[in-house]
Amino acid sequence: MNEKRKEHRLRANLAIKLAVGKDRELLARTENISRLGTYVMLSKEIPAGQAVGITLELPAYTQDPSLIGDVSCTGTVFRASPVREIDGKQWYGMGIFFTDFADPEDKQKVSAFVDHLIEREEQDIKEGLKRRKEKEAAYLDARHKKDVAAGQDEFQKEALGLLQQISGRLDAIERQLNSRKK
Repeated sequence: MNEKRKEHRLRANLAIKLAVGKDRELLARTENISRLGTYVMLSKEIPAGQAVGITLELPAYTQDPSLIGDVSCTGTVFRASPVREIDGKQWYGMGIFFTDFADPEDKQKVSAFVDHLIEREEQDIKEGLKRRKEKEAAYLDARHKKDVAAGQDEFQKEALGLLQQISGRLDAIERQLNSRKK
């Protein structure tokens, strides 16, 4: 299945409370989040198309207290499928679209948190690339040194061979000169 997403999903393990109907609340943790929705795993299936009340707990990731804490909105389950069985219990993965925020500031909170995750992801990628380049440079440097050392060994062998040839020729010339003197 080739899924076209409008928003980049970012890993986020956040506490989430889902209100299904009037008397059923489910507690879970998000797997990922975007500005448009979230993905959760639950031991209870909520059918696709079901409206849910959502309370999402944003962690203290910033010094600005207006951007942390609980966010309330409604959502719609757009996908629900069994994903794994743990200890004989079926778990379901559910994609949930955010449909309406109780307060426009809550929508801003989610957006700011997603921006924070994007910045952190970009920073992690840059640091990972930097570490990779450093490792590659160290590897190439070590290989170059090894190649240089191997080249020096080869040069030394060739030079020693040439010196032995020259020494042999000089010995032959000395013998010729000694035989002429006699």
